Amino acid sequence: MFLKARNEMRAALSNLLKDDGILVIPTAPPPPKLRSKGRQLEDFLSSAFSLSSISGMSGCCEVTVPLGKYDGCPVSVSLVARCGADRFLLYLICILLFKSKLRLLQAHSPYLRLITK
Repeated sequence: MFLKARNEMRAALSNLLKDDGILVIPTAPPPPKLRSKGRQLEDFLSSAFSLSSISGMSGCCEVTVPLGKYDGCPVSVSLVARCGADRFLLYLICILLFKSKLRLLQAHSPYLRLITK
């Protein structure tokens, strides 16, 4: 049964993402309120397990990118690519990191701003 579910999920995501598609999802749902019980806690756990099982169930590759904090809680997104697209996903992450570092350097260095335009 697991293999059938995995194969169906892999096929659906491969069909959706093709060769160069990326699924961007939150890494985790918003946290429940302090001292949550019952239904609220169940909903949170269900959402958390659903989000975290996409790549594991389908065999797709996933990279988590931390974005910072909101209301004292860490915030991140996950980028998911089709099964077998590991190099493509890592290449994309390298480009995104390079561009964000370059923007940060440009903001603090007038000389770098001139030579990269």
